[in-house]
Amino acid sequence: IQIVQQGVLFLPQNVGRAITEGVEFTAEANPVDWLSLYANYTFTRTEDIDTGLPLRRFPRHRWNTGVTFTWDKLTLFAETVLTTRQFETANAPVTGQNYNPGYYRIDLGGTYLLWGRYGAMERAELFARFNNITDARYSEVLGFPAPPFNALIGLRFAFN
Repeated sequence: IQIVQQGVLFLPQNVGRAITEGVEFTAEANPVDWLSLYANYTFTRTEDIDTGLPLRRFPRHRWNTGVTFTWDKLTLFAETVLTTRQFETANAPVTGQNYNPGYYRIDLGGTYLLWGRYGAMERAELFARFNNITDARYSEVLGFPAPPFNALIGLRFAFN
């Protein structure tokens, strides 16, 4: 589906014929019981056969890496996301750009287990997550800016 601007409305349109191909790689390692490392990479090539242009909003390259530390009831993580530019539109009527530039984001956070199984409750956790800690300015969809640095703090309960 492609979105075409008409006035102030965006109307979806199907792409007649397209090619999508790629490869994805994922790795995870636990060198010690309290440390987990992971990385994944996705390569995607797309083409609208009718126009010869790439499909919209598919980055060619996307990387994600992270590390998780666990000590007793405390778990901490750091994660990075890196995405290359994405084709947006051939005529770029609103933005004047054919491509949405690539971006990166770094997130940090953790959880603390308050208590484990209790009746129907599997666990209760205090969590904190700090997104986009470098305050990078980017848009996952061109024209719709992603939030700047932000924090989420709260309680999470899991039930059976």
